Amino acid sequence: MIIQAQIGACGTCINSHIYKGLDDVYFAAHSLAPERGILKKQKIEDMPTADIGIIDGPICYQGKEESIQIAEMVRERSKILLGLGTCAVGSQTIGGFITDDCSRLLPFFCPFLRTRHPKIENYVHFDYKLPVCSANQEGLRKIVEAVINKDTEYLKYFESPEATNVSVITESNLCMGCGTCGMACPTKAIDFPNQRPEINPEVCIKCGACFVQCPRSFFNTTTLTLRRFGQAGDPLLGYYQEAYSARTQNEDIQRLSQDGGIVTDLLCYLLEKNICDAAVVSVSRTGWDTIPEVVTTPEEVLKAAGTKYTVVPNLMGIKEAADQGYTNIAFVGVPCQIQGVAKTDAYPLGDRYYSSKINFIISIFCMENFLFRNLRSIVEGRTEVDMADVSKMGISKGRFWVRSADGNRFRVPVKHIKDYAQESCFYCLDFCGEHSDISVGGVGSPEGYSSVLVRSEKGKKVFSEFKKRIEHELISEEGMKTIHDLASIKKSTNSKTIERRKEKKERVTLFL
Repeated sequence: MIIQAQIGACGTCINSHIYKGLDDVYFAAHSLAPERGILKKQKIEDMPTADIGIIDGPICYQGKEESIQIAEMVRERSKILLGLGTCAVGSQTIGGFITDDCSRLLPFFCPFLRTRHPKIENYVHFDYKLPVCSANQEGLRKIVEAVINKDTEYLKYFESPEATNVSVITESNLCMGCGTCGMACPTKAIDFPNQRPEINPEVCIKCGACFVQCPRSFFNTTTLTLRRFGQAGDPLLGYYQEAYSARTQNEDIQRLSQDGGIVTDLLCYLLEKNICDAAVVSVSRTGWDTIPEVVTTPEEVLKAAGTKYTVVPNLMGIKEAADQGYTNIAFVGVPCQIQGVAKTDAYPLGDRYYSSKINFIISIFCMENFLFRNLRSIVEGRTEVDMADVSKMGISKGRFWVRSADGNRFRVPVKHIKDYAQESCFYCLDFCGEHSDISVGGVGSPEGYSSVLVRSEKGKKVFSEFKKRIEHELISEEGMKTIHDLASIKKSTNSKTIERRKEKKERVTLFL
């Protein structure tokens, strides 16, 4: 039995269809609250005992005593109580309204609409709290299912969640610039003018979605791995089924792409075979200033070929692609971006429907990344090549190299560029995108080839056909050791950096 109690809510947090097939639902509501979908208000005095109680909405100013009475009764009769929405829980959020219809309709039945209502968490204890205003219904269903199934690992963060926005992540230098918050924002209040999120206070409704979805607020690698693959993986590389050294046979791709050109060729294959109808890639404008872009043809993929070595909010590209009507999107990103995709898939609480449009995920191996101004300092300061004259750049054999438009190649030892990396990279524990379908990188394979880790069943199925058009062989034992060693260095070194932040009582990502 589930008790659903609506006390002073606007009605946008939860819809009755999320309960279909789950359990019997007893709908208790404030006397001023309207009916909700297929749920009909039932008598408060007949409220049964239940395994789960769910309350959304604040204490209603028009009937405060009744609100408190209902909340206390639901708490008393529920083994587990879940608080939904920033009206009910979340001290630093005030709630907001997602649609124009809500904004127009609600003032007519609630004269206290924009008043800071007392939150129910001030009156009763919740076992779990979800401080997101008008959360995605798919995400709410996952939360309810987790409560029913006693999936405490999945719910762990929500025992005592923080209710704020993503600005605290940026101010703490934890932000990776992945774009997850911008994708999650329901009002388009977040933009990335300087590779970092900026919130427009006139548009922000303080719903809390950006913080909950951000992979740097909290992240549970084990839970997300089990949910995605059904089993735990390699402690350094994550779960994978097969590992190859591979190279494209397309000469144009070989000329334009990185290492073995596998990412570019695979994207072309996904579009050619209609497995995906669009792809989100990084495209460099003049001087290698890079932005996310939606491409739909192999020709457009070729124009975007090559690694960019700078921060790009690529998840904003997913939002753009979905808004254009694409429903089977291929996504390419570095590990922090893949974590953003994985988190919005596991906890789709604020991104509305975007995560469900992603059909294939490709990760690129990554030790660290660079803000554009720092990349410019490396290239122009260390190689004396103007950014506008760079035709290609890459990392191989411990050296960062730049090829100028006239064909000359300049090299810098990797150890000399580490200090230019964005600080947040030193708090990342993922080397190869552990939650992707396929991971690709240059280390572990001969020069001119890419190392490929095939992870998901979907990745295995796609790659089994794709490999018929490429050169490939199993990665050598020595090659796998190289990949393991680099992953180990990143995880061990960055774990120590995180511990030092903890000792200083500085904000860190909560790795559950």
